[in-house]
Amino acid sequence: MVSKPKYTQEICKLCQSSTRLKEQVAGRLLHYWKEDLKGGKSKICAVFLDGETFQNVLTAEAWSDVDQAHAEKHLKPHLGQVVALENGKIASKGKTTVFHGKQIKMSYDKSTVVKKLNNNEKYGNALPLLKIAECSKLPSLCAVSLVVCIQEVSGPHNRATEGGDKPVSNLKVAFEDRQIDTAFWGGGQSLRMRWANPKQAMCIASSG
Repeated sequence: MVSKPKYTQEICKLCQSSTRLKEQVAGRLLHYWKEDLKGGKSKICAVFLDGETFQNVLTAEAWSDVDQAHAEKHLKPHLGQVVALENGKIASKGKTTVFHGKQIKMSYDKSTVVKKLNNNEKYGNALPLLKIAECSKLPSLCAVSLVVCIQEVSGPHNRATEGGDKPVSNLKVAFEDRQIDTAFWGGGQSLRMRWANPKQAMCIASSG
């Protein structure tokens, strides 16, 4: 007897819960990366999309070594593909700013089940691009994706932080009728940004 598939909950309708989801969440795994933190710690982040707005974007985080190993084995191989996440837990933003349309995230751990689904074009292949009017509706701290024109590039420079000196590159960009100052921190991001060319159009993702 074939078991009935779980109901799929849309990302835009998710809310914080103290228990694990009875439904599954489906989306395209757009981004996957490991972030080094203070004190030698790290976390893995993954971003999923199931629609055309930032309310349709969900970020998952794995913190412990066991949970990260589970993500490396069962989640990372599906980068770019459509997957279903089962037995996940939706939490508030906690100590992170890596979230999108609303201040929730999925706590990815060894109990989260990942299942590959058939490809479906309704699951987009890139984060939704925002306009000024849409930016004003977002939470005060979140990740955004914009198409901008670079005007000036400075750096990387070493700046003092609580954890010691850290490299940062500063970009002045034009976005619609606005001028925005952006900062890219850390060895990887700051070094990549140094090669950006003035007047070049590019898509940036940042927290602000």
